[in-house]
Amino acid sequence: MLAKVLKALHAPIYQSRIDALTKLVIPFLRPGDSILDIGCGNGVLGQSILAGAGSDAGLKYVGAERSRRFDEPIEVVEYDGQVLPFPGKEFDVAILADVLHHADDPRGLLAEACRVARRHVIVKDHKCESRIDYWLVCAMDWGANHPHDVKCLYDYPSLAKWREMVLETGMSIAYEQDRVTLYARAVHWVFPPRLQYFCVLDAEK
Repeated sequence: MLAKVLKALHAPIYQSRIDALTKLVIPFLRPGDSILDIGCGNGVLGQSILAGAGSDAGLKYVGAERSRRFDEPIEVVEYDGQVLPFPGKEFDVAILADVLHHADDPRGLLAEACRVARRHVIVKDHKCESRIDYWLVCAMDWGANHPHDVKCLYDYPSLAKWREMVLETGMSIAYEQDRVTLYARAVHWVFPPRLQYFCVLDAEK
């Protein structure tokens, strides 16, 4: 019963997140790009990006997930959550959307994303600068993932830690937002934009 209530409450919030992420990602794509969405879940973000970019963009979009659901609207390849089954520089762009805080080895998974990306690695995740931030993100994370039996590790870096982690990859930060507006104003009263982090890593510099 609780799971059904949480799913119903989260559905419009989830759609708002998908719409906002689509608008954030598309400006960093080029016509004909190959894209790997690591931890793609149900594949809806990929579907939204493809629709937003339009068929003329000629994008090739592939998801990577630990277990396929077999109803995803995009192509999905299974992986073990650590090592991506692709050679180096296989994709133009790799996306990690709210995935690293679920990873047992976030630095290792980020390094894998950088290994397979020729141009950009796009990261969207949570960040915490205070104890209040931490408990707000914990509540948000639990509410979004409990209905789907997704494990939460409750580990959210600060902005300084994010920058340290991404720069360890050897890539430069081409673009960064330390406040991201994902939801309607009413939701942001509870879960403000400061809890969200977005950056684009550049392999070409």
